[in-house]
Amino acid sequence: MIISACKDGKPMLRDWMGDWIGTFLGHKGAVWSAKVNQDASLAVTGSADFSAKVWDTFSGDVVHTFQHDHIVRAVDISPSGSHIFTGGMEKKLRRYDLSRPDEQPDEFIAPGSTTAHEGMIKSVIWDEPHRLIISAGDDKRIRWWDARQGGGSASFVSELEFPDGLLSVERSFGSDWLSVGSGKKAMFLDTDTREIISNMPSPTPFPLALLPLGPVIDSLLAALTMAGFESMTQSQVK
Repeated sequence: MIISACKDGKPMLRDWMGDWIGTFLGHKGAVWSAKVNQDASLAVTGSADFSAKVWDTFSGDVVHTFQHDHIVRAVDISPSGSHIFTGGMEKKLRRYDLSRPDEQPDEFIAPGSTTAHEGMIKSVIWDEPHRLIISAGDDKRIRWWDARQGGGSASFVSELEFPDGLLSVERSFGSDWLSVGSGKKAMFLDTDTREIISNMPSPTPFPLALLPLGPVIDSLLAALTMAGFESMTQSQVK
């Protein structure tokens, strides 16, 4: 399944061919981020209406609404649909347990700070194999957090700084890579070592935003620039 976020506040669910299945109605502001769990039974969305919503993809109904104090720019959901993760303008990284939706979420805090980042959080990724949460912010940093610590500053594991900033950070489907758009470069990080394994210049003179590699072996990576759309294959990245 494919889920799309949109500034009209109406995220849409489509099949793998792109055919429309349904539209989720309920947000009162732009939807900045949308993800589905592994079996596509649940979806999570983050919105400018200061909320994250969890949806039943079969009925289209809202299962839970989690209010925030500012815009929610990034969300993710665990493969089983047991937890969601949110970040945004508050600079706070949160984990919600969907089996206990009324309880306070776990908050992950950088050492010496009161928030996870010093700038807006623009990407949140749940790394299931390593039990790590990955966050990326306007402070030009990608940070890793140990979910087993249950929040707080003790959960902080490591960080990488990108002097050219971060336009996009995505996990490539079915692989151990992170796709990173930083300035005019496409970078790829190994989630095992948390090191950059490939660094490619932009095919245009404009900054890059990347879409993740798809599930097929030599699928396309989309590079969105102000000049249009470029693509590259997984073998080109290697």
